[in-house]
Amino acid sequence: MQLGDSCEAAADREIQHKAVPLQPVNQMLQNGILAFNDASIPDEPQTVLYGCTNGKVDHYLIKTVVHDGVRAHEKYTHTKSELWSRFGPPKTDSDTYNDTQKKLLAGLNLSEVAHWQVNDAALDVARSFGVGVKQGEWDVTVSVSSARRRKESAEGGRTVVQAGKSRGDAEPSRCEEYAVVLNVVSSRSSGTTRWGWRVYPGSDSSGFQQLGFMPGDLIWEIDGRPISPDDDFFSLVLKPGGATSVLLSLQRDGSSQQLRVESATAAAVLHGCK
Repeated sequence: MQLGDSCEAAADREIQHKAVPLQPVNQMLQNGILAFNDASIPDEPQTVLYGCTNGKVDHYLIKTVVHDGVRAHEKYTHTKSELWSRFGPPKTDSDTYNDTQKKLLAGLNLSEVAHWQVNDAALDVARSFGVGVKQGEWDVTVSVSSARRRKESAEGGRTVVQAGKSRGDAEPSRCEEYAVVLNVVSSRSSGTTRWGWRVYPGSDSSGFQQLGFMPGDLIWEIDGRPISPDDDFFSLVLKPGGATSVLLSLQRDGSSQQLRVESATAAAVLHGCK
């Protein structure tokens, strides 16, 4: 599968490979998110997630659940080696982290991570533990996303933003250069429009990881309040009304989760994004 391929083709491909859709395919195509469970290898089930813009794949993620830590490390290392042979050394690599960085990585439930920037695509491979899986299981996740998002048409009901501003031809802001790239997403159902933020890493994926995000996370609520089109992500996260943290309700890999972002961490990572 390549970025820019038809989302219908992606869905057909998964069904041909006997993957099971998490929701009716037509409904997922309408919402712009495709999620499938692939149990063709019983001991290592996979979740495959595609994000769609205007009917085209703009990011995808493959998460494999592994029941043995050694095997998870082997799978991570093999995938990393394959990407290294194709694209050269990663731009960031947890093998080069110091003790402090490794502690931060462990705090995010990540064991290993590597990030590549290849033309207009960002590639990540990560090994994690204790995130949405049973004790004694590990996730090995490969994600690919477009690093330069195209402004989407009004007919699609979505507007792309970065660093809290509409994407134009201006130079990338500090936020895109170092930490977080945002898409503002809207979903209309039963006459009600729901707004959210889909987040992607900038060139410094370690800052993105410190916030606890995974590429493609879709945020729907902040501190229990639905997001509105007038909300500014950076202002709300950096200045949470005197609180020391904010609680984000988000969708990751087709499942609902909550992520607490500490204000001190946000201030360190997102300075210059106000």
